Amino acid sequence: MANFYTDNPDLKHHLTHPLMQKIVALKERDYTDAEKFDYAPQNYEDAMDNFDKVLEIVV
Repeated sequence: MANFYTDNPDLKHHLTHPLMQKIVALKERDYTDAEKFDYAPQNYEDAMDNFDKVLEIVV
């Protein structure tokens, strides 16, 4: 079965847009949850890796 996320490079292009760093930092509350929860992303690269893995599974 095909994966819409991995088969469509335009989606990955949007996730690598320079504004994503600001958007992800806002969404992840400047990564403050990493102090409380071991599964919370600690930085931008970690958050984007999590988003990428989820999109590969879900979409």
